[in-house]
Amino acid sequence: MVLRLRNDGPLQAEQGISFVKEGEGPSPMDDPELARTLTLGLAGRARHLSPIVAATMSKREGHLLDVAGGTGFYTYEWLLNNPTSTATLLDRPAVLTVAAELLDEFTQSGRPGAMSVKERVTFLAGDMLMDELPQTDILLAASLFHDWPTPTCQRLAHRFANVLRPGGELWVHDSFLNDTLDGPLAVTDYSAQLFWNTKGRCYSRAEYRSWFSEAGLEPTAINLPTQMDYGLIWAKK
Repeated sequence: MVLRLRNDGPLQAEQGISFVKEGEGPSPMDDPELARTLTLGLAGRARHLSPIVAATMSKREGHLLDVAGGTGFYTYEWLLNNPTSTATLLDRPAVLTVAAELLDEFTQSGRPGAMSVKERVTFLAGDMLMDELPQTDILLAASLFHDWPTPTCQRLAHRFANVLRPGGELWVHDSFLNDTLDGPLAVTDYSAQLFWNTKGRCYSRAEYRSWFSEAGLEPTAINLPTQMDYGLIWAKK
């Protein structure tokens, strides 16, 4: 643990089950077996939280970009609540294979409007750190920043701000540390798990808001709890 703390995470990407990558090298998540294991391992949390997140986020006509969207459940639920909107789910190709299977399951659930979701979502294979991102009205970063060290988070905030259209919104769903970085206990425990497996940790809302401001966005002061020690914050362009 001390070694990983001093190194800000595992020395090698393959030592972390959820660590994505740095630079232009291949991602561990390009391995189909690893991608399926991790994506399905996170599916239970996403199934539970995604309806709450979708109900809490803005309801508007436009386009949602779900970056590193994983299972896709957050996208699917938001589209269900916004029947005239469209969305792009961006992730590694092996992850999108699993997301497509879960979309088939979602559309066949019998829920009103679920069948239309498939026609309004686009899967985009790519690298959020390197590839050009599509323009969007809302960008969702769910359980994303916490995999990365602060300089990468600052870079991502700028990348995300640049693809928001005027009046656009950047939403973050995650577990947040207190602004004093001394709790809550469930989040500090989760943060320890994160820096064992990734290059990141849990961050405070104040840290996020400073990145948003640096990227030219206007952070809101609203803290929106969801469940399971998670919450939402957002910024406007």
